[in-house]
Amino acid sequence: MRRSLLITTCLVTLFASTLGVELWGPPCAQAQEASAGTRAQARQHFQRGMEFFDEGRFDAALAEFQRANETFPSAEALYNLGRVHAALGDSVSATRVFERYLTQAGEISAARRTEVQERLTRQRARIARLWVTASDPQGAAVATTVVSLDGVDLPAPERGAPFLVSAGSHSLGVRAPGYDQVHLALTLAGGDERHVQADLHRVTRARGTLRVTASLPAVEVRVDGRAVGRTPLLSTIPVDAGEHRLSAHRPGYEDVERVVTVLENAEVEVALELGRSASARPEELGQVRLRLPSAPRLVRLDGEPIEFGSAGVELPVGPHHLRVEVADREPQEQMIEVPSRTTVDLTIHLVWTPDAQAERRGAAHRRRFGGRLATGIGAVLLGAGLGVFGWNQGEISQTDRAVRQLNETCDADPTACLDPAHQARGRALSADQDRQDVLRVLSLSVAGLGLVSAAIGLTLWLSAPSDDEIERSASARLELGPTGARFRLIF
Repeated sequence: MRRSLLITTCLVTLFASTLGVELWGPPCAQAQEASAGTRAQARQHFQRGMEFFDEGRFDAALAEFQRANETFPSAEALYNLGRVHAALGDSVSATRVFERYLTQAGEISAARRTEVQERLTRQRARIARLWVTASDPQGAAVATTVVSLDGVDLPAPERGAPFLVSAGSHSLGVRAPGYDQVHLALTLAGGDERHVQADLHRVTRARGTLRVTASLPAVEVRVDGRAVGRTPLLSTIPVDAGEHRLSAHRPGYEDVERVVTVLENAEVEVALELGRSASARPEELGQVRLRLPSAPRLVRLDGEPIEFGSAGVELPVGPHHLRVEVADREPQEQMIEVPSRTTVDLTIHLVWTPDAQAERRGAAHRRRFGGRLATGIGAVLLGAGLGVFGWNQGEISQTDRAVRQLNETCDADPTACLDPAHQARGRALSADQDRQDVLRVLSLSVAGLGLVSAAIGLTLWLSAPSDDEIERSASARLELGPTGARFRLIF
């Protein structure tokens, strides 16, 4: 069901963008003014998003659908964004996107509207409402508080309105200028309405902040033994001035510990580099195979060059940042998820650079032109050869009849053969036969040459790739077989 829905939505967007159909009201002018290149780029992102979704790689699918909608806004890209947010468990974002879709999509089928409304109902049921208030030790309310969820600052809601939070376990942070930050662990179910009171204490000692980055995603960071989140950390970490012990942990990698000194009102940046563990447990590892065209390439994993052999490579479980650079193709970057004790086959969808694509389209055009020209010349030669051959066969028949008549005359009257005119007639007929035999060989040769030329021309003409085949061939290779040239996807 999921794949059929994806194929349906992809086809709708492909046809709509190709034909210039307006998928909703506000972006109509943009759609009409967008260049063919912009539509093609959006189409590529949408196709990749479809394939990533079908493979269960929702983070990558989210990035592709977002880029497709930014490049060329469409209702179908928005619809699929909602589905990806839902698959990622972000019911709040899924609800907002589906509501926007129903508002902006314009005329849609009753079945689609019913489906989206059902999805909305399910996602809304998975949202909890959270009211957060803060007070100082004397019970006085603290204004201008900043609330973060799982390390990301939330936009302040309207006065009296709650924060909308997807069901699940979360880390809630509450801070305010002049007060220490408070961290609270929350577990919320769909439909919960929770009031949280945060007790903030004024800063009575010198403070500073830490900004922590890491070479890897999903690294658990602790400061003085207290978990502060996983990389990438989108906000700084307030700490007391002085020395602090910073530790980083991720399965399959060596733990890193650093001692940092933070000065008052200063921000200290700490970059953590984690190396592979030589004693990783089997459950901390997975296998990844990456198939690419046989062309010069550079593959980077988490910023470091890596060579993927035919058997793949063993990697620690969890997310990794992959960057692939292949000759004549646009660089591709994405996050990959490595499961435990499982082999994952990765398909990287490559796109030609504009120059490489123009070169291949030009070569295909020249091939088609040459094929048509050779086919035309071959057809002319074949027709001419067969025409001359047919005419010559008629001449041969007439000459043969004249020879038979001359021979019959000699048989009936042997003295007639001694007549000089009769002998001259015989020599002329013999010369005609020699000339006709030569002409027959030449006409058949010309016809044969025309047939070969037409066959070669047709092969070149019909085997020249179309623009769509050239686009797909960025991730394919050309093979020559008994039936001619063809593109075969190698994944």
